[in-house]
Amino acid sequence: MKQTVFWALVALNSLLLATLVAPYFHGNTALAQRGGGAGGRRPELIMIPGEVQGGNSAVVYLIDTANRRLGAIMLNNKGNGLDAMAPQPLDRVFEDRNADNGGGNKPNNKGAKNNK
Repeated sequence: MKQTVFWALVALNSLLLATLVAPYFHGNTALAQRGGGAGGRRPELIMIPGEVQGGNSAVVYLIDTANRRLGAIMLNNKGNGLDAMAPQPLDRVFEDRNADNGGGNKPNNKGAKNNK
């Protein structure tokens, strides 16, 4: 009886030791790929607090610098949940702005002559 308990404890201790040491013997490999578009890069977020004009609620803007997207989250009118804006691509916004300027930064030659 004593010998059976002894060997059971030895087997249990060796099993516990193996489970303790096992994570250190294999690499830290990814088991699944990140889903979704936008290159699949991990988001790097900047959170900016703000207020809604004409409303009584605050908003938190989320800027994903890695995937170049903008989103927003705010408390709903009932105060029991969150409303979220779907992420918007920032590249589209900046392309529209460049189109208004003529496609780039051009020097302003108005007023180059000095009238005294």
